[in-house]
Amino acid sequence: MDNLLSILGKIIVASLIGLFILYLSFQNKMDDKKYEEDAKVNFRGIKFQFPMRVHGVLKTPMSGFSRNYMWLQTDSIGCKNISAKWFFDFDNQWKKPDEISDELKQTLTYGVAFELHEDSCKTDQEIVAEIQNLYPGNYKYVENHGNASYIWERAPLTIFVKRAYQYPAGYSIPEVSFCYSLDDEQKEIYATYTGYIDNYPD
Repeated sequence: MDNLLSILGKIIVASLIGLFILYLSFQNKMDDKKYEEDAKVNFRGIKFQFPMRVHGVLKTPMSGFSRNYMWLQTDSIGCKNISAKWFFDFDNQWKKPDEISDELKQTLTYGVAFELHEDSCKTDQEIVAEIQNLYPGNYKYVENHGNASYIWERAPLTIFVKRAYQYPAGYSIPEVSFCYSLDDEQKEIYATYTGYIDNYPD
């Protein structure tokens, strides 16, 4: 009888442990799923959510609009002294350099880089400290080909803090990028050359 009770007790304990492990696994998956669905960005009053298509970018309050083969650029966004480049992956088949076709409007963006023109005298560490209030965690310092950046990662969102141009602080502009669903290789390329994810520029 005692042996039977002992065996039953062990079975019950093992079952409870198994259920607890399953619960933790399920909870982690639910948290990951929620984050995948809610890749929201809120930076200095500029709010948007990934995944975001080009037509969504065109709806943002902005001025001085222009475009390149792989990004849309705004001289000022949200009535702030912040310029932005919204990056997308699109086959360059348009006839005119400034053409924005319906097909392009449906293209997903994979990142946006904000250039903080009023903060040229601030260090990268000061910018990181500001962002940590909204996105707490570790900002990994990375240097590649002489380009330094701080990287925060929580799938599917990645944040890069660096200089828009590689000049000493006070002569360059802090740049903060928010990117969506990049793999490790793409992050390494982007950290070195803003906007590039498939290969390094020539």
